Amino acid sequence: MIVKKVCDLTSLKKGRATVFRVSGKQVAVYFDGKEIFAFSPFCPHARANLTKGTFQGHEVRCHWHGWRFNIKDGEGLNNDANLKTYPVTVQDGEIFVDFEEQQAEGNSIDNEDLFMSEIKWKE
Repeated sequence: MIVKKVCDLTSLKKGRATVFRVSGKQVAVYFDGKEIFAFSPFCPHARANLTKGTFQGHEVRCHWHGWRFNIKDGEGLNNDANLKTYPVTVQDGEIFVDFEEQQAEGNSIDNEDLFMSEIKWKE
């Protein structure tokens, strides 16, 4: 297990995804008000920044080619690819992500330049 602290719960906003860089890896973190999900911010198809895509519930749609993924388990919804997702734990108000234990694995580019960003999720 490679568990790393990503942020404090207070730095997340309900209905928004935020990208964090931790030990050279980038991870998108989404808080829906009840649960927290962590996934690769890069589409496995063409490496587009998924935080610029369209979000509906637990689904993200890539803004480049329309590929859709479930951010809970990484399942490709209209394709055969999977989005890389990571287990999340919350302890004493801190968010930890296990970067080694992946729930789903797709082609991911973790070291590309993607700065801290937030997007608003559609409900």
